[in-house]
Amino acid sequence: MAVPVRPFGQTAADLDVAFAAAAPDEAATALLAACTGCEATAVRGWTLARRLQALLAVRLADEPGARVPAVLRCTACGEAFGLEFELAQCVGEVEDGPMPWTAPDGQALALRLPTAADLQGWRQAAVRDERQLAATLLAPPVTALPEDWLAPLAEALAERDPCTALQVPAPCPACGQPHSADIDLEALLLADFAARQRRLLDDVATLARAFHWSEAQILELPAWRRAHYIARIESGLVA
Repeated sequence: MAVPVRPFGQTAADLDVAFAAAAPDEAATALLAACTGCEATAVRGWTLARRLQALLAVRLADEPGARVPAVLRCTACGEAFGLEFELAQCVGEVEDGPMPWTAPDGQALALRLPTAADLQGWRQAAVRDERQLAATLLAPPVTALPEDWLAPLAEALAERDPCTALQVPAPCPACGQPHSADIDLEALLLADFAARQRRLLDDVATLARAFHWSEAQILELPAWRRAHYIARIESGLVA
């Protein structure tokens, strides 16, 4: 079930999200806890698919037509080029429950989507063998996951959650080589939120210097009013 969200950049809690200092999954957890009112421990229990949809909802809450840029490099000629895509195209339903999965050897198992808590546990694990990590998503537990199970597992996860491992058609404008680009949508969203946070910090500094308002007073202003005051400052109408 989707949770209500508010736009990012309205409270001091939004300025506390440490995009540069924290691991990406922890930055996403802090942002979602601030913008949904949910406890961080609850957010860590969401699947990565649900978390990505919540990040999309936060970003689209104040800009339904938001687009994000990505810089790619052609695999044929090596030329770097950019593309943009509408975030609304990535919005979809989330199926959180375990799904039936038949292993290559015919075993009937259940496969679940990973959560932010899984990421945190894997990051802290002493052993990060890919097969051991994948085995934690299966039930009943598989003690020794065969190598040839990894690709089918990845395919099943991508089919259930296509946006976490997003691929978009991206023909190279330099050589015309057609290929699909792998897009880390969560990373792009976090980079966009970090840029918005930097702009908000600059706005707070500008308004505080001009009007001597506190940070809390400035953040209480709607974004359009902050923009209006800053425009007047930049035009020289406010000393």
